[in-house]
Amino acid sequence: MKKYFTLTTILICWSTLLFGQLSVDEIPGVPEYLQEKAIEWQLENSDLTEMTIRDDYVSLHSGARHLYINQQYGGIDVYNALITLTLRPNGEVLTAFSRFVPELEQKIVGLDPVIAPIDAVISSFSSVGLEVDPSAFTTTESRADGIIYSADQYSRTEIPVTMVYQPLQDGTVELAYDLSFDPHKDVDYWSIRVSALDGRVLDKVSWTVKCNMDMIPQHQHDLRCFQSNFSRGYSAVGQDGVVADRIFFGAQRLGLVDESSQYRVVPFPYESPLHGDFELVESPYDEEFSPIGWHSISQGSGPDYTHTRGNNVHAFVDRTGNGQPDIVVDGGQELVFDFPFDQDWEPEDYREAAVTNLFYWNNILHDFSMAYGFDEASGNFQQTNITGQGADGDAIRAIAQSAAATGTSLNNATFSSPPDGNSGTMRMFVWTRNSADASLLTVEEPAEIAGLYETGTATFGAPVGEDPIIADAVLVDDEVGVPTDGCEEIKNDISGKIAIIDRGICEFGVKILNAEQKGAIAVIICNNRAGGVVNMGPGAVGDLVSIPSVFISQEDCNTIRQYADDGLKIRLQRPDVGGPSEYDASFDNGIIAHEFAHGVSIRLTGGPSSSGCLVNAQNGNRDDGQQMGEGWSDFFTLITGVRQGDTKNTNRGVGNYVIRASTDSRGIRAYPYNYSMSANPVTYYDTYDASVPHGVGHVWGSMLWDLVWEMAEVYGFDPDWYRGTGGNNMAVQLVMDGMKLQPCNPGFIDGRDAILAADELLFDGANQCLIWSVFARRGLGLGAEQGNPFRVRDAKESYEVPPSCLATVKVSKSVTPSIEAGEQIEVELTVVSHKEINPSGLFVRDEIPHGASVVMGSLPPNANIEGNEVVFEIGDLEFDQPITINYTLDTDPSLFSKLRFLEDNEGDAFLKFLQGGTEGTDIFEMTTFDVFSGQLAWFVPNTSRTNVQNLIYVEPLEATGEFPVMRVAHRYNTEPGTDGGIVRISTDNLESYIDLGYAMFRHEYPNRISGATFSQGNVDAFSGESDGWVQTYIDLSDFRGEQFFLDFQFGSDDNNAVEGWYIDDIEIFEAFNYHTEVQVFSDEGLEASAFAEGRGTIVQPQLPTNVETKIITTPEISVFPNPTSESISLIVKEADFQEAKMELVDISGRRVYQRNINASGGFIRENIDMSNLPAGIYHLSIVTPGKTFTERVVKF
Repeated sequence: MKKYFTLTTILICWSTLLFGQLSVDEIPGVPEYLQEKAIEWQLENSDLTEMTIRDDYVSLHSGARHLYINQQYGGIDVYNALITLTLRPNGEVLTAFSRFVPELEQKIVGLDPVIAPIDAVISSFSSVGLEVDPSAFTTTESRADGIIYSADQYSRTEIPVTMVYQPLQDGTVELAYDLSFDPHKDVDYWSIRVSALDGRVLDKVSWTVKCNMDMIPQHQHDLRCFQSNFSRGYSAVGQDGVVADRIFFGAQRLGLVDESSQYRVVPFPYESPLHGDFELVESPYDEEFSPIGWHSISQGSGPDYTHTRGNNVHAFVDRTGNGQPDIVVDGGQELVFDFPFDQDWEPEDYREAAVTNLFYWNNILHDFSMAYGFDEASGNFQQTNITGQGADGDAIRAIAQSAAATGTSLNNATFSSPPDGNSGTMRMFVWTRNSADASLLTVEEPAEIAGLYETGTATFGAPVGEDPIIADAVLVDDEVGVPTDGCEEIKNDISGKIAIIDRGICEFGVKILNAEQKGAIAVIICNNRAGGVVNMGPGAVGDLVSIPSVFISQEDCNTIRQYADDGLKIRLQRPDVGGPSEYDASFDNGIIAHEFAHGVSIRLTGGPSSSGCLVNAQNGNRDDGQQMGEGWSDFFTLITGVRQGDTKNTNRGVGNYVIRASTDSRGIRAYPYNYSMSANPVTYYDTYDASVPHGVGHVWGSMLWDLVWEMAEVYGFDPDWYRGTGGNNMAVQLVMDGMKLQPCNPGFIDGRDAILAADELLFDGANQCLIWSVFARRGLGLGAEQGNPFRVRDAKESYEVPPSCLATVKVSKSVTPSIEAGEQIEVELTVVSHKEINPSGLFVRDEIPHGASVVMGSLPPNANIEGNEVVFEIGDLEFDQPITINYTLDTDPSLFSKLRFLEDNEGDAFLKFLQGGTEGTDIFEMTTFDVFSGQLAWFVPNTSRTNVQNLIYVEPLEATGEFPVMRVAHRYNTEPGTDGGIVRISTDNLESYIDLGYAMFRHEYPNRISGATFSQGNVDAFSGESDGWVQTYIDLSDFRGEQFFLDFQFGSDDNNAVEGWYIDDIEIFEAFNYHTEVQVFSDEGLEASAFAEGRGTIVQPQLPTNVETKIITTPEISVFPNPTSESISLIVKEADFQEAKMELVDISGRRVYQRNINASGGFIRENIDMSNLPAGIYHLSIVTPGKTFTERVVKF
């Protein structure tokens, strides 16, 4: 069915918009809907009693009405407590996202202000390092909702002050003053909440997006219904064959001015002078989206300005940094802006050309974004709003070569975006040749990760010079503790190679000297924590180093280290970039688009009156984890720079021009944008250690770029970006509308769901499965979890798509997970079809497991028993109409799991464990505070200090039987994504460890944690909160018949303190389980099959009876004195071996003493000098051909 939304239809539907703002209660159906959602949002009725509509506008291309509803208390807004509500053209609710504060009334602190508004203003300036004279502030206006101050010597703008309630991290909501100002001495445009009770600064964000383009030192990112004739017609046939036509109508073109103009620029869609030539373009403004042209702010007959100023932007050069134009770039009455440019000139020599290009591209981006719904009503940047919708007076101030003459603002690009009605400011800076020099490392092979990488340097050793060092790169292995830290003698072959070493434990000089002594010709030091690069000092021995070294970020190291020892070839060389000393970002159109898009995403997310819904993590007091602003900005860079011949596998970078890289370089991102997972392998988990916000944004941008190409493959690629109807146009529209639909401060899941909802709105959901597949291929599938959007490391990946997107028959099986011997098992089978043609003749076969029998009265009428199977006749199965089958099994009381080992941690069990760690002092200790059983359990605290601790069971264990299982009872509450525990075993006497995560099949590791925690790359771990005690089941079949040592390792970083990790009962048993397969057949044959999760039903273990016990003669071993301060004596009696090896190992696994011994006559006596060893816990082992005997030794 075709659906048409004309302007007349929309205005009839939303006629109330013409008669002033309504209250929430006056919008039909909305109050009732919010009451229905209250339980899901955990809101009380009182939380919904006071609300105000902050923004309310209609998107003409879709007919959707966008409401942004602010929670209030006592008539005062709660800051950023917004419900984002979108209504379909017929008034039905499409989506609703809540950021309301639950149980608000109980959390309120303060009803009346104690301090004066001017005191809050003074406190705010002080909080950003600006001391001011209070007498310089004058009251400009007093209004019912607040006061406006003016202080021209301190702020470029007026300073509005209003009352709000500010939610705090402790759960309270405090009365505060909300104010904003744009200081002269800073690029930040500050938005600050100050306690109205005592003047404390409660919250501080910058409306200037600080795009610290991660690869370049010092780079920062500064930060209502239009009469449109926008008529893009889509006839979208989705993957399911459903036609989803949507025609967009607006009003007729206004055509208010006949403006003839010319500009010599690098034109759309060329990203920079690297990508395309300069051209003299004529009258490029769009009459529909800039109806009064680019040089007017009124609707007169001619242009109001002959220089680079108009309704959308005022572009000028300001090399002095005073905020005023250095020169006027004038095109004369003919508006001809034809100025010379030479790439070998310094920026000061081509100021006019730079301003012209900057003016042109800001206008192009205005028209481009308006074509996709960023119009006057939704908060775009215009000096005059032709329709009267939205707030005007906010044309962009675009500054070329900002503060270039001061030498202090380099390698930058910024965009400040205050609320609608206040001008955005774009600052484009010059980039020095040193920005290219910051990249001394080039990956030459493999091709997937080839390119330049940002580096820090060492103040010792040989510098990286112009003569290249090219060699294979390998990870070092010192076989001690963290083997890749290079703090001990390096054991693997690195001669003639470039050594890769992890930061931490010891000084840079020690690491690099150790590598040099083993023949390395250069060293790469990898950061072991998130963040950028640093320069390295020598420490005690650095002066002995003579080889060059560089330092790279953890993010970049994670990229390259996966290829170490596998064809990784590195070149270290200081580049000879040539050319002028500075480049002007005003010619990097990709960066201009990136900056402009910050204004778009900020105004669209949370409504045009809210600029705090995409706050920046680098403003000093909050972790904005998953805010995706950098991703949308990169997306604008990509879509405005698609050239003829580009494909989904074309490498696209960001900032290649300003860092003087090639067009196919990755630019200032970890990987190039590319649909290929080999060229750009980022997934949702890469947000864990990606830089915030750019690395996180790159992951989101990669997903959006994939969406463009997937849509283009289905619907074609249309080169007309303004009015095209191709899949690329449709993808951009989905992304733009998604920003309008998503909540304030969204995370990745919020953004994904908003795009899915936009597809329902725009294309009747024709592309749901395509969109799901795009997000799922990079880990944002159906089972993905977002966690707190203000954190980056509590997310969880999933590569699943909804079952309905797979055109198959599906079957699932669930059973009682655990029983005592002889108890019954409840079985549930579910069958559903998502095939386009309904399957016929369907029947289900479920195998009856050995030792079980069917309870006959539990079978449904359509069931029969055939041999050892239950058969259920279904017949025909309709699309997406699931059928559920239930029945019961009796079990044999003589069949049970056989318990072979139990450590309940009671009594003197602590003597069987070694506690200690490689970093920190917060060790595992016994506790009575919380236990799974008995009186005692182990506990390690999750402190705010860096800590890596081990709990090793020093007696060797063994896995026996056909299905050996270890079960561990534990509880954890840790900082998600950074702090957590892992379970490991060692089969080589603590020489190395195997993480058992892969063998867990119940209560597995729930989350991934940062590689910085254990200095070994990102690992899965018990992180976050277990919600009480759980039992983790581990399949030990891979170690059947082997002896092993058990190790629990816990790590935390130096951030938040939470509770910690409790460990209690440890069991090993020969498991008996009931675990069989269910199969579904149709007339066409086998359709689907499945097993129950968790290895089916496991019978609880018991001590075995009537079994033959093997008598083993155990040597009598004595160690004394223990504890000791000097030496120990070892006596072994009744030894049943001749040759053995004696080892003393510290808690980190490092062997500190070793010798071969002989048990002549079954007796051994040895003395070991420990006087030179540090105090701590050691592990003394006697290793024989058949067994290992271990004793715990304490040195004080």
